[in-house]
Amino acid sequence: MEKKPLLAESDYYYRVEFRACKDDAWYATRVSLEGETLKVKYFNFPDEYDNAFRASEFGDLEKFQEFGERFRTLSKQAQDSDCRSLAEGVWVCACQCFGDDDLRYYDAVVDGVQHGKHYWEAGKETCFCTFILFWLQGPNAGNLTATTIQDICMVQLERQLDPVVASFLEMARRKIERPAKLVVMTGKIGLLKEQKKICV
Repeated sequence: MEKKPLLAESDYYYRVEFRACKDDAWYATRVSLEGETLKVKYFNFPDEYDNAFRASEFGDLEKFQEFGERFRTLSKQAQDSDCRSLAEGVWVCACQCFGDDDLRYYDAVVDGVQHGKHYWEAGKETCFCTFILFWLQGPNAGNLTATTIQDICMVQLERQLDPVVASFLEMARRKIERPAKLVVMTGKIGLLKEQKKICV
């Protein structure tokens, strides 16, 4: 999959960022709940790229938690005026190019900044700084690369889970916990039976 153009205000419903299972890259998505199935539609991708996840498909809490961490509030494209906020240690989501029209976004940390000039024209600021990124995800994970502010998005640190995703996760969590409760109850019933035998 590849990253598509930035969203316009008319694309408001693509407000959830999802880390795709196929390539672990982050994408702008629209989510909907149909019964016990979560539908994930990628911004500016045809329908065949859509994902569907059933609440019953998570076998244990570890898989469930890993899946929940794939969702977050949509990252914001860094503007030239945001340069001063992109200091060493800041967590970002930035794009990597893998060929013509194949841009994918992965998480990284700003490792350093090579400060360049800033120019203003007609009240608009242009940043010529270079940002050294330490990649946390993707094919370059563990490596350093240099990029410009145009390729950086700012991760929204407040974790406000989308209501649709939250509803689905609660549904999936209950399905995982229900069998565990049954096992506990079965064990208690068996223990009571053994105690009755001992008391006879």
